[in-house]
Amino acid sequence: MSAMPVKEPATHEEEETLSDILSDLRTKCYSKPKKVENIKGTPFYNNCLHLIYGLSKSGKSYSIAQILVDAGMTQEDVIWLDADYNINDELLNYLSNFIHLNTNMQIALDALLDVDGDGKIVVFDSLKDFADGEDLDTNAGAQKTMEFIREFTKAGYTVIVIAHATQYNKKLGGKETKIKGNAETIISKSDIVYFLDNSSESYRNLKLQKTRVSNEHLSDFRLYSIKQVKKAIDKILNDNGELTVRELTNKLSSEARNTFARHKNELIEVDLVGKKKIAKCIQT
Repeated sequence: MSAMPVKEPATHEEEETLSDILSDLRTKCYSKPKKVENIKGTPFYNNCLHLIYGLSKSGKSYSIAQILVDAGMTQEDVIWLDADYNINDELLNYLSNFIHLNTNMQIALDALLDVDGDGKIVVFDSLKDFADGEDLDTNAGAQKTMEFIREFTKAGYTVIVIAHATQYNKKLGGKETKIKGNAETIISKSDIVYFLDNSSESYRNLKLQKTRVSNEHLSDFRLYSIKQVKKAIDKILNDNGELTVRELTNKLSSEARNTFARHKNELIEVDLVGKKKIAKCIQT
């Protein structure tokens, strides 16, 4: 049996110091986080991983699509990965404004990760469909799935993940809503978390649950349908009499203004009185 070769001691010139190692690690193991800024007209922030969860049929996909469309987003801005294969005509009408992909998801995922995301928004609809066989109920499965999705923010995308939730009865008190899967891990791997509450007849509410973004203005976000904005406009005009379009706009909530601006012709009639644009209820 031959003897093991003896490694010659490194010369002074060959010795690697801690300073050398750290210098190398700073290059290989650090990437400056991209700047985080609010996407105007939405509760979302670029370069972040958002989690939106809610009960089945609560309108999660529809709400997110409406927010993005009302904020002026187009195919230049949004890629919607529709693994749920949505077939609702009203939702599909919204999704037609984006790059809407609903088959061969693995091909799409690989292709998107091969390029710089350039700030585009990617929507994962929904979380359970991107687990790639992992068990989301386990810590390991949830962590692996969320770390894979995190790769998209590292690649330069803004990410919105839609997740389903379920209700359960607490021993004391009423029902609680919980994300399907290992909720603690899924939430911990997200930058901003909202729960979609549709219990109000007047609006849907994205209730802020958690944020890692340092912004004192980050809060709940109310979302109004065209029907709900129409009802609010009619009440304002009936209560206040003659108002200009600008005065009417200022009396609406900030969240309702996006819907109003996009659907103004469906919501009011405008009379030109001198230089004033007077808002009037549409007569039906």
